[in-house]
Order: sequence, then C-alpha cells, then structure tokens
Amino acid sequence: MSGSTSRAWSATWVDDLSQTLLAKHQTRAVVPDELIVDLDPARVRQLLYALLSNAAKYCPRGLMVVVTAHREGDEIVLEVRDRGHRVAPEHAEQIFERYERRAHDVDGAGLGLYLARRYAQAHGGELLLVPAVAADAGNTFQARLPSSAAGGSSGR
Repeated sequence: MSGSTSRAWSATWVDDLSQTLLAKHQTRAVVPDELIVDLDPARVRQLLYALLSNAAKYCPRGLMVVVTAHREGDEIVLEVRDRGHRVAPEHAEQIFERYERRAHDVDGAGLGLYLARRYAQAHGGELLLVPAVAADAGNTFQARLPSSAAGGSSGR
C-alpha cells in the first residue's frame, strides 16, 4: 500500500484529535505499547477523525469516549465507544449510507460514517456498528483491518 509505514501504533494519534474534536468530553485511548501497524497514517487519521467527530456530535458533553486498538487473530481492531444516542440494531447498516443522519437537530451532512466506512475499506477492512444491548449503552464503532495491511507477516 502506498504510504504505508511499519510503526508502533501511537495513542497520540487519538490524543491529537481528541483535544480538538472532543474538548468537551472525557477521552481515553487504550492501545498496547507493542501494537505494530503497517497502515497509511493519513488514512488512519481520516478514519479516526470521522469516528471521533461522530462521537463528538452525538455523545452528550462530559461523557466518556473510549478508543481502543488491538490485534485479534489476523486483524487489527480499532473501536470507538461513546455514550451517545444508541442506534437501534435494525438501523445498524442504514447509518453508513450517504446522507444518513440519526438526528436532524445535529449539524452535519450525513457523510461522516459513510466516509469512515470507505476509509476502512481502503485498507481492505470493514467498519461496523456493534449493537448495544442496553438503551443507555451508547455505540461502539468497530473497524477491522487485515493484518496483511497492518503489519502482519502474510506473504502478500
């Protein structure tokens, strides 16, 4: 992949964006020190920006937004969990459509999650909404990126 670089995942990628996008929220990044990735940093930043921007819009001020990244088998899993307005499981795919918005009283064109999914797909991965069980559980957006595009040792 053009622009890819093997490097340790940096929680500062999240911290830098959190300071501007999530200034009115509590944030926490949970990333193991030994997580080595081979991703285009600009695309990862675009993906994080889209997900954190979404959390900033829909998560009430002062509540926690948690970003985690870890290796799971042959994939790198990036999750952004917020305590915002929960998306009903039956709408889990619909929110990734172009111009789709969960609330019309929130600024935006409805492109953020659509673009976030495209950024994940550009890495050969996917972005999905992990359904929350409790009505007040918020949302967890999960990007699953293949290890072959994330520092894995496959022969590709």
